Amino acid sequence: MIDTWDTYFERLAYECELSGNHGQAKDVRLFFGGKTTEEKEIGLKALLRKAYRVANPQIGGINNSTIRPVVNHGRWLIDCPYCNSASYARDDKLFFCADCQNGTIGGQYIKTPFPRNRRAIERILEVRPSENQNWTNETIATLENE
Repeated sequence: MIDTWDTYFERLAYECELSGNHGQAKDVRLFFGGKTTEEKEIGLKALLRKAYRVANPQIGGINNSTIRPVVNHGRWLIDCPYCNSASYARDDKLFFCADCQNGTIGGQYIKTPFPRNRRAIERILEVRPSENQNWTNETIATLENE
């Protein structure tokens, strides 16, 4: 499986519950488990308040810019264009950097469209060891020949 924000944090919450750490599972679901963009925004604000000690996080609106996700070691990631951080790509195709809080663009989300051939890319990469599950913008033919 090539993980996104949604699949990784759901699995993490499940593993916390299996190990009996229900409080941590609840936090993971609060911070990362929202299904809608609005629920994710509530969780993100809670995370910024608790973990990053940001008193009043400013999040909202969608910027006109876009960033392409990449696959790195079996994870769909977004490299932040404003700081040197990276984050899991979200299935709702929006990016918000918890480190710099997209401050350069006033806390707006950035669109992160997945490639149209996402499932084909994932099928090719999933048979590889995770350290070789990487994609930046190669064609399907190039991936198949690697």
